[in-house]
Amino acid sequence: MIEISANKGEGVEQAEARSAIAGFIRADSVLLVVCEASPAPFALAEWARAHRYELVELQESAPPDVEDEPFPEQYGVQRAVCALHAHVWPGLRRLDRLRSSAPSAAAAYSSESDEELQLEKAEEFAELLGRLDAARGSVADASDDERRAHAERLVGAFCRALGFDPDTL
Repeated sequence: MIEISANKGEGVEQAEARSAIAGFIRADSVLLVVCEASPAPFALAEWARAHRYELVELQESAPPDVEDEPFPEQYGVQRAVCALHAHVWPGLRRLDRLRSSAPSAAAAYSSESDEELQLEKAEEFAELLGRLDAARGSVADASDDERRAHAERLVGAFCRALGFDPDTL
């Protein structure tokens, strides 16, 4: 995360310098440029886009003409926090589950059956992917209604393989 005080007109220069200090950045990193000026200078927005950074403009408070909305816009530091929460974090693991050091026999049996169930689901999904490729050729000459019916059956099968109820879609 790079913090810029672009009120001085040095936004791009500050961003370049701080990006160089950051050094090597992994491809799966979340890159944010947090700018205190609102609106951010156009040159800074272009720099952020060119260097794959997301520009987050900090505005300390809501404008006076904003009415109460069902989903109000976030302002200040909370806006940067929301931008961080909006990204997928590879390798992130949940810590809210307690793990016991010695699993019970019931838990061991449950984990074995869970693994078998996951394996069955994976095999079913792989079979469906194979059917998808085969279905492309088989419905190429079919009418629109036949193709739609076949697509509905295929989507239903994928939903069931992924654990969704196709009737709720």
